[in-house]
Amino acid sequence: MKTKSKQLAVLLLPVRTGDKELEKEQVEVANAAAELLMRGGLRAMSIMATSDQLAAMSPLIESDWVYYHDPFLDRADVIYILCLPGWEDDELCKRALAYGEGHKKPIVLISVENL
Repeated sequence: MKTKSKQLAVLLLPVRTGDKELEKEQVEVANAAAELLMRGGLRAMSIMATSDQLAAMSPLIESDWVYYHDPFLDRADVIYILCLPGWEDDELCKRALAYGEGHKKPIVLISVENL
């Protein structure tokens, strides 16, 4: 018997601050947020947490990485954006907002305080 699958949530956050320690802390916050979303019944994925190590090793320029996220956004049932400092100016967050709006996907803005 096939059971109904959980909603797939993609979690995005600003990470490119130029401060490696701050970026590491933000990825840890994203992991904790993804865990809370999973405990809440969603299949959650933090793109930055999973792609950050690849980006550090990749010869791709940062603008190429923006397009890496599109397939994940396409599969997502809902897009969560973790509103850490700088999220409003972050290119990936802006792109995810536009993508979600253009593809009629729910977008949920969350902060650390309301997790």
